[in-house]
Amino acid sequence: MSRWVWVVLLLAVAVYGWIRTAEQRERGANELVAVNRSGRLVEDLRISVGGKDVRIPALPNGATAKRLLLCDRDGAFELSWRSEDGDREWSWQGGRFSHGPIAMRHRFELVRGDGVVWRTERIATAAPPEKAKRRR
Repeated sequence: MSRWVWVVLLLAVAVYGWIRTAEQRERGANELVAVNRSGRLVEDLRISVGGKDVRIPALPNGATAKRLLLCDRDGAFELSWRSEDGDREWSWQGGRFSHGPIAMRHRFELVRGDGVVWRTERIATAAPPEKAKRRR
């Protein structure tokens, strides 16, 4: 009998997680965009925010990488990466992430030296279809 309780409990947790993820996808996921303008290969780029980590193994000079971010906690961004020579690890902290109701695109441009330029913009979403008005 207790085995069935555990199975039902596990199924309930799985359904709850599936519904939460479906709601986030329906609302629209946030997007992370990393652009390498540093003049060298960037290796092992990690973007962390709100307890979530996004990894990009390698980003050649001039390349752009896009990743979706499903996160339900606010926080500041933390980036860390290595350059192709691999002698040291670079890091950057800043920007602000809000899981709020609006889907945002966060763009990180890695520039010469150890600089990062962070920009954010709203992701355009399709308007919900209007309901037909009833006439009397």
